[in-house]
Amino acid sequence: MKNNIRIFALVMGLIFALMLISCAGSKPAADVKASSSIVPADVQDFFDQFKKDVFTRDMKKIGMHYSKNFLKDGANREAFLDKLAGIIYLVTNYVVEVTKYEVDKNNPNIVVIAGWEDLGATVVPFVAGYMIIKEDGVWKWYGNQK
Repeated sequence: MKNNIRIFALVMGLIFALMLISCAGSKPAADVKASSSIVPADVQDFFDQFKKDVFTRDMKKIGMHYSKNFLKDGANREAFLDKLAGIIYLVTNYVVEVTKYEVDKNNPNIVVIAGWEDLGATVVPFVAGYMIIKEDGVWKWYGNQK
């Protein structure tokens, strides 16, 4: 059992290292506007609360920030949160920078965002078409719906 845990931790570490390598240098120039200058206050509040909950490492709290209909590159909410649970301890910082904030023409409760997340050890750009959704008055991660 201990060997399985060690192997799992090693594999997750390697995956994270590959993410670091693939994202190296992906942060846009420093003169790009920060999220607080582009997004409304309630969206910035969402990002701020998500950051607080990320550092609790409590996956139940973190999971509340994801829509029931979350979908990102084929991973539904449960699959995505399972992957996240295995690497959440690696996040040492959390800052969202938004370079595009575009309200969906057909649904004002959906917003397409572009930019990146600074996770401390790496900076990860949002995938194309990444969205947030307002459900029952609360903003949540929605994924790219692909």
